[in-house]
Amino acid sequence: RDPVVAEDGHSYERTAIECWFAAGNHTGPVSNSLLSGLTLRPNFTLRKVIDAFQQQSQPDPQRDTDLDELLEIEPFWEREKRERVKAEMAAHPVEVPLFASAEEACQAIKEMVDNIRRGEQYDRDDVHLLLEVIRTFPHLEHVLIQALSVLADAALVDPANKSVMVYDHVVPLVLVIMHRFPQSLKIQQMACWLFENLAWQSVYCRSMFFQYDATCFVVKALTLAVFQKYGDLAIRSLYCLRNFIIQPSKFKTSMILQDVICRVVSAMAYLNEFENVQIAGCDLLERFSNDDFAMREFIARDGGIEQVVRAMRTFPGSELLQAKACILCQDLATLSDNWKKLIQRGAARLVWDAQSRFPASKPIGACAKVFGFSVTDKLPTIQ
Repeated sequence: RDPVVAEDGHSYERTAIECWFAAGNHTGPVSNSLLSGLTLRPNFTLRKVIDAFQQQSQPDPQRDTDLDELLEIEPFWEREKRERVKAEMAAHPVEVPLFASAEEACQAIKEMVDNIRRGEQYDRDDVHLLLEVIRTFPHLEHVLIQALSVLADAALVDPANKSVMVYDHVVPLVLVIMHRFPQSLKIQQMACWLFENLAWQSVYCRSMFFQYDATCFVVKALTLAVFQKYGDLAIRSLYCLRNFIIQPSKFKTSMILQDVICRVVSAMAYLNEFENVQIAGCDLLERFSNDDFAMREFIARDGGIEQVVRAMRTFPGSELLQAKACILCQDLATLSDNWKKLIQRGAARLVWDAQSRFPASKPIGACAKVFGFSVTDKLPTIQ
């Protein structure tokens, strides 16, 4: 609160260093060297830094304009669920504490996590507390990372929390946070993890993502992961897109899908050393290709065949990757041009190797039949 500089050049709190001198000490507490004098000089630079930090950590009584505008939008979701949550919240009002500082908020989150580890369950009050932390400290990255991480876990372990989050405008709130921290790998990763868990087996949550164009934010996060070579963010964003795009035909335009396919193939190409990225990429591309023939043409045109073959060749011992890749190859091979590309890139040999290595895998066996051989056959010569 009142930093001063002693003769040894180190900064101390005034009351603490004065008590040190009053106890008869004539040495510096840090350097332990004999001081030439007991003179204390105010450290104005450090004082300004402390004041700036305290001011930044204080709650902002006036919410940002962009946040207000987004939160005023009434989300569209199933009326029955919305009315049920409204009635429940009206019957049991939640008193959310007001945090005086970021330290208090972090301590509250830590206590919540400790309670969960002791066997307690997330409840409605916990969700509201986390959302209030995000609203109160929208510019403090370390606080937001903790809050988003626990929110994602709450959405994963208890589907009932999803209704509370959506009703309390969690989707636009998190999108604003992603927009404010476009280069923060951890913010983007935690946000994608939260969206992935919200979208899983939840039609009304996916309707929120379509309304607010959340897909664009997740695609940007995937692009950031590619540029920064950050595999964890790429995996989370790919699985998030997978849960978003349950039915690709429901998208507004095919241009959105083409852009997503291009980004997914690029992620597989630039992050080829990450096995889970290749698995998630093949899984997402297979979801596209399973929808219609046009998607299969887009995947082949954007280099999807080359990347799938490359992934199979890079991770021959991964049964899950080989199975996902074979399912995708089986879909792509229905087009004659794609079939020729697969043969030219050596996909037949890779499928045969995969079936030899994993004979009990049904997806790999089905793909092998498409190429016209079984595990007991020798590799055929395909013209």
